[in-house]
Amino acid sequence: IKLIGANLRKAYENGKDLEAREAMARASTLAGIALSQAGLGMVHGFAHAAGALGGLAHGLANAIILPFMMQSYLPVAESRLIAIGRALTGASTMSAPESAKAVAELGSNLGIPPNLSAAGLDEALRDVVFDDAKGYKRRGQSPRLYSDEELYALYLRIWSGSVTE
Repeated sequence: IKLIGANLRKAYENGKDLEAREAMARASTLAGIALSQAGLGMVHGFAHAAGALGGLAHGLANAIILPFMMQSYLPVAESRLIAIGRALTGASTMSAPESAKAVAELGSNLGIPPNLSAAGLDEALRDVVFDDAKGYKRRGQSPRLYSDEELYALYLRIWSGSVTE
């Protein structure tokens, strides 16, 4: 996460910055290794459905969904969210809610739409995507377990809400 925080904006703003691009390639590899060991939760459950059914690129879907999911984890993963925010921003102090907002702000700075609707997913797919995502086989690996009703309320924010709400 520290590598991403230190290099993503640089690589985005200047594609010829080979040092930043190399650091991002290393960060991507390390993230892949970490995900293969830790498993995936509902960020990916929603992203898989948005991609498969709505044609949204997987990385873009994850970038949109992640800060919403981080906010939903506040009651159960405060210390981990603080560590993520500090690593991403380099800040010495940061609250868990500020961490989710920092991820959303980074996305906004990189042109990531604020929600799935703004990313261009067809309104007719809204409930279809949710129905697919709620059956995601790794749903139980999220830091927090959700009832279908809780997950749908969260999903509606991901569909057309804002992390700053």
